[in-house]
Amino acid sequence: MKILYLVSRTRSPLSSAYFILQDLMKIVLPSHNKHPFHFRILAVLCFCLFFLLVGQAQNNLPAYAKEQIEQTRSSRAKLDSIQKYMDKLYALGHFDESFQLAEEGLKLSNSLSLDTLRSDFEINIARCYNRRNELTKAIDYGHRAIRHADTNNLNYMSFLYNIHSMFYLKANMMDSALYYNYFADSLFILSAPERRFISLSTRSDIYEKQGLNDLALETAELAVDIVLQEGDDIEKLWLLYDIKELCVYINQIEKYGYYTQKYLELSSKRDSTKNFHRGTFNLDYKSLNEQIEIVEKVVDYYKNSYYAQGYNLGLEKLTKLYLKAERYQDAYKVLRIHEPLIKTAHFENGLYQFYARKYQLEKALGLTDKALVTADIVLDMRDTIQSLELIKQSLDLAEKYESKAKDQEIKLLNQEGELKDLYIEKANRSKWLFGIGALLLLCFSYFLYRNVRAKKKTNAKLEEQNTIIQQNLIEKETLLKEIHHRVKNNLQIISSLLRLQSRSIDDPSTKEALLDGQNRVQSMALIHQNLYKEDNLTGVEVKKYFENLCQNLLSTYSTHQEKIKLDLDIAAINLDVSTLIPMGLIVNELFTNSLKYAFTGDGPFILGACLQERDQQLQLRIFDNGTGISDELKEYLNGRPNNNRNKAWGFGTRLLRSFSQKLEADMIADNKKGTQVELFIKNYKIV
Repeated sequence: MKILYLVSRTRSPLSSAYFILQDLMKIVLPSHNKHPFHFRILAVLCFCLFFLLVGQAQNNLPAYAKEQIEQTRSSRAKLDSIQKYMDKLYALGHFDESFQLAEEGLKLSNSLSLDTLRSDFEINIARCYNRRNELTKAIDYGHRAIRHADTNNLNYMSFLYNIHSMFYLKANMMDSALYYNYFADSLFILSAPERRFISLSTRSDIYEKQGLNDLALETAELAVDIVLQEGDDIEKLWLLYDIKELCVYINQIEKYGYYTQKYLELSSKRDSTKNFHRGTFNLDYKSLNEQIEIVEKVVDYYKNSYYAQGYNLGLEKLTKLYLKAERYQDAYKVLRIHEPLIKTAHFENGLYQFYARKYQLEKALGLTDKALVTADIVLDMRDTIQSLELIKQSLDLAEKYESKAKDQEIKLLNQEGELKDLYIEKANRSKWLFGIGALLLLCFSYFLYRNVRAKKKTNAKLEEQNTIIQQNLIEKETLLKEIHHRVKNNLQIISSLLRLQSRSIDDPSTKEALLDGQNRVQSMALIHQNLYKEDNLTGVEVKKYFENLCQNLLSTYSTHQEKIKLDLDIAAINLDVSTLIPMGLIVNELFTNSLKYAFTGDGPFILGACLQERDQQLQLRIFDNGTGISDELKEYLNGRPNNNRNKAWGFGTRLLRSFSQKLEADMIADNKKGTQVELFIKNYKIV
């Protein structure tokens, strides 16, 4: 019954085994007998058997986590609950239970097709495998977590890549560790440069393991510089502690002194309570009341955190200080809080001291009955420790006995000549091993030579092909520039011919038509001129093109340029030729119409154009403050011809409708406060 009670009341296999072994020793090794050797061996086997049985009890989930998960009904809420307790159990050191929860959560997230949560469970499984030193499985699940993670969450991705590089570091796969570490470092730079010291610290460990001590120190110093500016006190102490240990390892004594001084300066500040768990918390220079005040802050700091070791050490230190100050009631309260934690966590080595302090407190407070119960536990533990020492002594004696027996056997073999045969056999075996090793080395050298030679040939061939491709690309670019240049020249010739022809014609309407045609050709020539002058051979900078086009039209048609103000708001984008030609002709027609008919009187006049990309379409707006277009023309441009369906509109007006249809544009015209025409273009291509 006592064995079952102890197994049920504590989660620690070793602490349960103390009490179990005490009963076994009383049965197997009575105090009045001299202990034969086979009885001692039997006692050891019984201890190992019960240790394994008690350890198996650790595989069950903690009761509170299991109850919370089972009470959850909806699948998504259950996933959230599993994720919460999975992380908490891992932080508290219950890796098997955390692993079970992660597997359950992974199955449920797979059934719901929730990739983001799937990544959380997979990385937790990977961390658990890493704790078990099953590094192949840890790396496999790390890959899965990265594949299923949300790539838009750069902070989370940087965490995944960094912890994945740590798996490879532990597996001594340094190239892969550096590869994923550089990924993590890049993501930290993009998303959270102030947290970059995490990836740099990991890289320093990689360099140290590779024997690149100078690089390791340089990287660690960069990490320290960042954390001293951006990190909190516990992160600063962590990196300062690591770098001073690295300086000792690589014999950098001066830098060791420098970083040790930094470490001590930071430790002496008010936030030094946070590094209690690192064994660097020294309060001897303070008064007893000041020590109690600081350690109370330590306990409060770790109370709601997942760091169980820091919380346990803080409670232990606070109990000792209360005892020293004779504040027995306060010490007993802390002890009551500490008792369930030291039972459920893996802190077996402190159980005996814990119950000894509890007995001391109960005796001081006059709790006689409780003190007697605690005294029994302390005595049982002490007897168990003494029994373990006895078993250890027995095993040492057995080992010495076996050693003597082996010595005697060797002497017999020497006397009979058998030892000589063993040496000969060993020599022959060494020769065979040497021969096989030399053959393997020769084969490896041959394959390495072939691989290097093949790689050189491949690289040379690739370099030759790249040179040919680069030359072809230059030739094609030159040819394309020449084509655009010739097209521009031909269009310029056509424009010049139209201008010469217009000079020999007296009819005003014909002359005006030729001038309009000349400007249309000129608008297309400007596009090809920009193409062969710029590096981009497939697109034209719209802003520069529109400025040139509008200025040319203003100088061509306007006799009073000083009264007209150009208002251009053009986005800095590059458009494909197939998009820009019809758009340029539309702008040419609308500007020409405004300059010819819109402005009467003394002004001032405004003529403008606006081009922006919004909601995956181009918005082109041409406007002026002139007399405005007629209602008939407005209705026609808006696609509502009313009673003038069969009216013959001018060539320019029909061009507007045709090119707007080609661009799949919705046209809206308005004649209030001048003329305004807006086109919402869907068919366009940005290059």
